[in-house]
Amino acid sequence: MSSTERRILGRWGKYTVRRFCRHHAAMIEQRTFDVKAPSEPQERFVGISIFKGREIVSCIGVRPLWSGVGEGWVLTSPLVSECPKLLTSITLRGLEWLHRKQGYHRIGAHVSVSFTAAIAWAKALGFEIEGYAPGYGPDGEDFIHFGRVWA
Repeated sequence: MSSTERRILGRWGKYTVRRFCRHHAAMIEQRTFDVKAPSEPQERFVGISIFKGREIVSCIGVRPLWSGVGEGWVLTSPLVSECPKLLTSITLRGLEWLHRKQGYHRIGAHVSVSFTAAIAWAKALGFEIEGYAPGYGPDGEDFIHFGRVWA
């Protein structure tokens, strides 16, 4: 485990950050926007889960597409509203770890056009709008494609 990983995993006050396990996605009580978003990891991935006691606050990760490029995903429960700064801080550390230690130079993400909080969060994480994806969602909802690139 690298020193950056040690600064991400572990105790954060009343929260615990662990490596993501596939069964965490099944355990989380997802919010409405997350249930309809195509973000649940299906293949190989790297990620973390934030716990408050035995309840999962959020699962965050990246699905590798090819060398140095991945697609981000996030699942959140209603508990995420209690710790937005923690979620942002841990996610930023994770993005830097992916770039510096895992060799990622680009991570993309799709966000529903109606999920304004997630759009603002993606921008705060350094993602930029790259385009629109009409009809991308499972119900035909439009999404925005974001990308974060390290030069």
